[in-house]
Amino acid sequence: MSQTQPKKKIAVCFGGPSPEHDVSVVTGLQVMDAIDRDRYEPVPAYLAWDRRFFTGPGLGLRGSYRPHPLAMVGAQSCHFYNLPNYGPALLRDADGLNQRDPILVKAAVLAFHGLEGEDGRVQSRMDMAGVPYTGLRATGSALAMRKDLTKDLAERAGVPVLPHVVLTKPQRGRILPLDSIKAQVSDNFFPAIVKPCSLGSSIGVALVKDHQELLEVLPSIFAQDPQVMVEPAVQNLAEFNVSVLNRDGEILTSAIERPKQSGELLDFKEKYLAGGGGGKKGGGVKTPGDTGSGGMLSMTRDINPDLPADLEAKIRDHAKTVYTLFGNVGVPRLDYLFDQTSGELFFNEINPIPGSFAFFLWERAATPFTFPDLLNHMIDEAVAQHRWSNLDPVPKDAYLLPRSVR
Repeated sequence: MSQTQPKKKIAVCFGGPSPEHDVSVVTGLQVMDAIDRDRYEPVPAYLAWDRRFFTGPGLGLRGSYRPHPLAMVGAQSCHFYNLPNYGPALLRDADGLNQRDPILVKAAVLAFHGLEGEDGRVQSRMDMAGVPYTGLRATGSALAMRKDLTKDLAERAGVPVLPHVVLTKPQRGRILPLDSIKAQVSDNFFPAIVKPCSLGSSIGVALVKDHQELLEVLPSIFAQDPQVMVEPAVQNLAEFNVSVLNRDGEILTSAIERPKQSGELLDFKEKYLAGGGGGKKGGGVKTPGDTGSGGMLSMTRDINPDLPADLEAKIRDHAKTVYTLFGNVGVPRLDYLFDQTSGELFFNEINPIPGSFAFFLWERAATPFTFPDLLNHMIDEAVAQHRWSNLDPVPKDAYLLPRSVR
C-alpha cells in the first residue's frame, strides 16, 4: 500500500510594527482559514512589535490577540533559516543550536500591510534566510511603498498621474514655514489631498482647501512620515481598483471594483472595518475554524460596475503596464482616480499586499480564482521565484583570496 505524503507546511506571516498591524492580523487569519488543506498545513508566524517572529497553535485564533504583542499564551519566538540538507525552516529560538524538531516549510505567505512587512524589509529577511515568499520582491516592495516614486515610474511609462509635490520634514521640529510651503505648492493645487509618501490604507490622509490648512495638518503627518505628498483633489471623483497576476506568462486582471464612501475621503475605518462576515468565500459564509475576521470583505463596493468600454480598457491596460514595472510578480491591487466630468483617469498607487489579498475581486474575474486557488497560485509562484544558494558566489576570475582548505 502506498503511504499518503505528508502535507507541506506553509508559514503564514503577519502582524508587524505597522499602523496596519491589526488589519494584517485579520488577513493572516483569513489566509489560514482559506488555505487549501488538501495540499498544505498553515503555520502561523506572527511578527511582534519588537520585530521577533512568534509561532504557536494559539496564534491561529483571533481571541489570542491583545494590544500588547507578547500577551499570547503559548507562543514561542522563532526565526527563519535554510537548513543544509533540509531546506527552508522555521526554527524555535528556545531550542538554541539543538534544532531537533525544525518546522520545515515550503514557502512563506506574507500577509503584512504597511511599514516593516509590506515595504521590502521582511522580504529582505526572507531572501537572506533562503525562504521562498509570496508577492513582490524586496526591491519592488520597497519602491511600491513610495507613492511619489511609483507615480514617477508610471508617468515615464506613459500612464497618466496627477501632478504632485513632495514636502520634506525639516531637520528640527515638524513645522514648515508658510513661505516655504507656498513656494513649493502652487495655488492651483487646491483643494488638495495630503498624504504620507510611505503609508497606506488612508492612514494620515487629509483634504485641505488652502496653504494655511496645509500648514496646520503637516505636523501630524510628519510625525508618521518624513516625506509628505501633496496633489490636487480630483473633482467629481470616482475611484476604481483592479488586481493583477501573472499566470504562466499571461498577465490577468481581476474584476474592477468601485469603492463607495460616505464622506469626502474614504477613511481607514470605512475601508476596513465596516460590517462583518468572513469565511473562505467572502460573503459571510462560515467555515470550520472560521476566525470571524471580516476585514476588506465587508467594505461597501460595486464589483464590475457598468463602465464605458474605453474606460475599462484603460484601467486594465494601465494596470498591466505598471505591473510590468514591478517585475510581473505577486498579486497587487492598483488604484485609480477618475474625474467623472472631464473623463480623465489617473493612476493613484499600487498596493503590494491588499487587504484579504483582494480575493473577492478574483472570484468575480473573467478568469476566476477562489481564495484557496489564489493562494495556491501565490505559493507556486513563490517557489518558482526562489533563488538561494550557499555555494561560493565569486567567479574564479574574481578570486582575491585563496580557496584551498589546508
